[in-house]
Amino acid sequence: MKKQHGFDNVIHLELGMDFNEYIPENKLVYLTPTTFMNRDFILEIIKLNFEEFIANVVLDEVHCISNWSHDFRPEYLMLSFNLNYFVDKVMFLCFTATADYTVVKDLQNQLDIRPEDVHSNIEIKKNKYCFKFCGCSSQGEIFSKTIYEIENFLRKTKFNNKKALVLTKNREISKALHRELSEDYRVYVDVFNPDLPSSYEDFAEGKYNVLIADSDLGIGINLPDITDIIHLGLPVSKSQFVQEIGRAGRKQDDARSIVLFLEKDAYSSKNRIFLHRDTPIEQIVALLKKTKQNDINQAFAKIFGGIEEQDEYYNGIISLYDKLRMVEKHTELRLHTNPREPYNQQVSKYMRHLYVLYRIGFVFNWYIVSLNEEDNCAIFYIDFKEKKPEVKDVIQKTVDYLHVMGDYKREISSIKSAKSIEEVIGYYVDWHYHQFLYHHREQLLEMLDFLEAYKERDASQTVEVLSNHFSLSLLEIEQDSDRANMLTIKDATALVLNGVDSRMIDNIRKSNENEYSTKLDYLLFLYNIVALNSPDISRFERVLGNLNEIEFNETLEQVGAFYNRLNPRNKILLINSLCKRTTLKQTIDAIYSKVQKDTVFYGILALCANSKWGHQYV
Repeated sequence: MKKQHGFDNVIHLELGMDFNEYIPENKLVYLTPTTFMNRDFILEIIKLNFEEFIANVVLDEVHCISNWSHDFRPEYLMLSFNLNYFVDKVMFLCFTATADYTVVKDLQNQLDIRPEDVHSNIEIKKNKYCFKFCGCSSQGEIFSKTIYEIENFLRKTKFNNKKALVLTKNREISKALHRELSEDYRVYVDVFNPDLPSSYEDFAEGKYNVLIADSDLGIGINLPDITDIIHLGLPVSKSQFVQEIGRAGRKQDDARSIVLFLEKDAYSSKNRIFLHRDTPIEQIVALLKKTKQNDINQAFAKIFGGIEEQDEYYNGIISLYDKLRMVEKHTELRLHTNPREPYNQQVSKYMRHLYVLYRIGFVFNWYIVSLNEEDNCAIFYIDFKEKKPEVKDVIQKTVDYLHVMGDYKREISSIKSAKSIEEVIGYYVDWHYHQFLYHHREQLLEMLDFLEAYKERDASQTVEVLSNHFSLSLLEIEQDSDRANMLTIKDATALVLNGVDSRMIDNIRKSNENEYSTKLDYLLFLYNIVALNSPDISRFERVLGNLNEIEFNETLEQVGAFYNRLNPRNKILLINSLCKRTTLKQTIDAIYSKVQKDTVFYGILALCANSKWGHQYV
């Protein structure tokens, strides 16, 4: 702020500072949600709020505090409660460029924002951006093409003031990429080091033309002379992608976005499991630790990060609950860490577990007292209400939360039947684990579909899709989703084949990312075939797995209406999917009673004939 904008009446507060008797002496005070969790700081904030000393609370990048934020940081999730409870005499101003439908609904609930106070002014200018989506056949090709793009950028611009940002999934990839650059170009390129502020400052001041960084650095950069963003690997969502490309072209210059990603067809059969929409979440989390790194599992690792497997997640919460259930009043809780494991990861786990105990109403609030890596411990202050909650209180608090989050009748019914707080924790963990990871898996796979479908299309079409993603007419989204859910399979098929409005499809996509619906999923599958020529057979398999018998038979009757839009390979995959629910004869009869017999039909006929009689002629 001081260097780049010349504003010096500002201070940055950090977690380790002494906040006893703290009085702000600057007009602008910066702090993170983690600092706001400090117990001593909150005690001072209570006084300042009572005296009406605080003018405004500004939440920048407010999407980070959503329950659906991809990195699930509990200190961020606690921010809305602490602000509402301790800073209630102040206006909140919230800013983000990348809040999608799910996030906006969540933030409205958390911060009690009226619909009329949500203003969507996001504009992606059609003539400003140039997009280049490069599908690659191997990880090596992604790497080599990224190097080419960096060196090509430097050949054209190293003698002017233009800059490029190269975004990777982690620092190890960033350093490996830097090492592979030729020596002539490496001197113009730096790798961002979070422990060395000068690495960013040198880039900002023009000492380097290119900065390679973890994609998290994409948040908050405001430099006027960045013109190119190079993404090594698949962005984890359209929201993150727009966040990243927004770093470029801030001086009204044209901007380029280059994405290098692994094409679907390049994945081995072993790794294609990550692309299947019906792969159990637990299986993905377990596989991340076992499979060789590639584009899709690096993206999943970025999303799922430090999240434990479900049993470990549950057991960690129960362990903390057992420590606290015998405590009669407010207490300091000292939790030890293992010096052989990363300290911050262990502290994050503890905070995730504390957040669940807060969310179900077992603890009223929790605060950070101190985080001391040298002493291998973390100390928290745990706040209970005057009366310790009983099972019925925890059930009611959890049920109220799930009602706010969506239509979770099955989960709510299970929670209401719980006989103990441990049971409630188990149901909550199962719901959160699957819903959180489902949401982000959907966004990731939608991003991959988008790159595949739009790599040959012009920038104006790409911009239109990205702009529609951030259209925030909440009423329109809900109306379109309700209308689609009322359709029969036959009517849904006719709607898409007759030309459904793309805006309605975008609204359906947002709703389905938020909460799964078989009808919405079917419409999206069909639209990808008809409008984008990009069938996703794994989505169709998920649809089939969720249909009742009547709906399945209706779907089987409709397959012939779109079957000939598929290439032979996808026809066979579709037939295989249907055969998981019925016989091959019924499938073939249903399809080929509507369409002319083709090479796939005769190929299957020959295969069946050979299987039955071929051995007689060998």
